[in-house]
Amino acid sequence: MDKLLFRNQFILGPHYIHSFEAWRKTDVDGRIFITSHPDLNACRVTEGPRSLILLGYLIDPRNPEEEDRAILEGLLRNYGDRKGLIKATYALGGRWVLILKDNKDIFLFNDATGLRQVFYTGLPYGEEVWCASQPSLLASMLNLKKDETALGFLGSYSRKNREFWIPGDSSLFREVKHLLPNHYLDFAKGAVVRFWPDERAREVPFDRAIERTSLLLKGLVRGASKRFGLVLSLTSGLDSRLVLSASKGIEGGIEAMSIQKGAPDFPDVKIPSLLAGRLGIGHEVIKPAKKIRDEFRIIYERNALFPHETWIGEAQALADRYGREKAVMTGSAAEIARCWYWKYRSLKATPQRLSRIKGMMSRFAVREFGKWIAGLKGGFNYHPLDLFCWEQGAGNWLAMCQLEFDLSWKEIFTPFNCRELLLTMLSVDERYRRPHDHAFQRHLIRSIWPEVLAQEINPHKRKSFPGVIKAGIKFKLHELKYSIREYAL
Repeated sequence: MDKLLFRNQFILGPHYIHSFEAWRKTDVDGRIFITSHPDLNACRVTEGPRSLILLGYLIDPRNPEEEDRAILEGLLRNYGDRKGLIKATYALGGRWVLILKDNKDIFLFNDATGLRQVFYTGLPYGEEVWCASQPSLLASMLNLKKDETALGFLGSYSRKNREFWIPGDSSLFREVKHLLPNHYLDFAKGAVVRFWPDERAREVPFDRAIERTSLLLKGLVRGASKRFGLVLSLTSGLDSRLVLSASKGIEGGIEAMSIQKGAPDFPDVKIPSLLAGRLGIGHEVIKPAKKIRDEFRIIYERNALFPHETWIGEAQALADRYGREKAVMTGSAAEIARCWYWKYRSLKATPQRLSRIKGMMSRFAVREFGKWIAGLKGGFNYHPLDLFCWEQGAGNWLAMCQLEFDLSWKEIFTPFNCRELLLTMLSVDERYRRPHDHAFQRHLIRSIWPEVLAQEINPHKRKSFPGVIKAGIKFKLHELKYSIREYAL
């Protein structure tokens, strides 16, 4: 179990961390050094004074056979400046951090939705810059004290939401910040810079978007299948059904699993079982562990700051079943292109309203979301709620979730964690992406593997006409209640 401590994590700073004797050591430029867990893939390519370092893994959907080194060599050989390098990664999937070093320049950025987390300290305080995959690694090393304001917020919010998370780019330490998606860290200037959105979104015709999305999604799944033994996390929902369709024709097939959180006949268990049987796919139901072993709990609670008790039973059961020999494939992050906060799209995205949407009615959340909105600088013509879902939902909640489940899997693969794929889907007219029809997503599935729609999607969430009216009234009362509370913030 000791080998699992801080699994797949890293620390980057002005010297190595020698207390982690078995960890990999990488010298960036004689001033910046990386100490990384041995299970975290690391790769470096060099060309003259320039070098590119990868932590994690990359997948090129147009060349799914290519491995990390070949992809890095292509990036370094063909793209000389910072902007060109970043744009060259738009088509890449995976879960990664990239560090570019040349004569004068060192900068760091991560995958499209920030699922390979980076936390940093030293900015803008003019001190030595440290980065790590989670804030407690930095706090223990630098003797940082928890921020009482952030602790007060978390104490209140965690009681209301068992899948709690910290808003904005904040952490539980005042000195430690989170590198959100669509930003890079410039070591030379000591600054964090937003690099996207950098131009207006252009609408793509429906059929062309279907063709491009299909190509990318299938290429990403195929590329991942070349790297890992894949297990699809399958529910009765739309997103995992999209990923299932993209796995058609994968050499050796695909296997699936579902987590049984309720009764055996609950749709998220029953429908995947029926669908897998119809399609001839292996499927297994995993029950969360009821009794948590002491040694597993110790590692789980050390591997992340304030880990989620609600996930520990699943994490142990998955670790026991798959033994970190398989990579899980999820449909996460697809909600970015599904008008996730559709009820609020006609309203202005204010810090107070964002706090209300997430049930974070506190001055701390309002302050953090206010900073985030100010940092958008207009966001061009992308809807701010889509960016909110991207940078806060995926970049904060989902990234934190995946860090905790690194204890259970060899790797975690999210096909929608690809900028070009997300931008293509977001370029489709909104009326085809909205709940409850999701015409674009359903048409995409039909174009790849129509039999995947043989079972209904989320039947337990379908509302009758009276149910729709009741839900509408409930929503209006909810709006009124929180509108009154907004003024107190």
